[in-house]
Amino acid sequence: VAQGRQRMLAALAQPGAAYESTYHSNDIIATIEDLLKRFSGIKAQLDQDEFDTNALHDKKQLGLKNEIKFAEKEKAEKEALAAEKTDTKEAKQADKDAETKDKNSDKAFQSVLVDECQKK
Repeated sequence: VAQGRQRMLAALAQPGAAYESTYHSNDIIATIEDLLKRFSGIKAQLDQDEFDTNALHDKKQLGLKNEIKFAEKEKAEKEALAAEKTDTKEAKQADKDAETKDKNSDKAFQSVLVDECQKK
């Protein structure tokens, strides 16, 4: 161990024979910048996908809401038409019933008149 230490101290003592280090910071910075670019690209794509998905969902939801609104409007119109037709039918039925009652009354009165005339 002492000899190894002496050689190392001797190597350090000599000028120009010092341990040579390499500079790696640029490689690390380049790697980090590359990661940032890739991450930014992936994030931008994911954001665009999310935006497209939300837009599609909103369109579909709006379409369904419009469908419901138009269906409810159509149903209300049909109900109003049905109510109007029912009222008209009931009024006509009441008129028919009154006419039938008047006709029967007239026939009964005619029968009474015929009987009276035949008796005379």
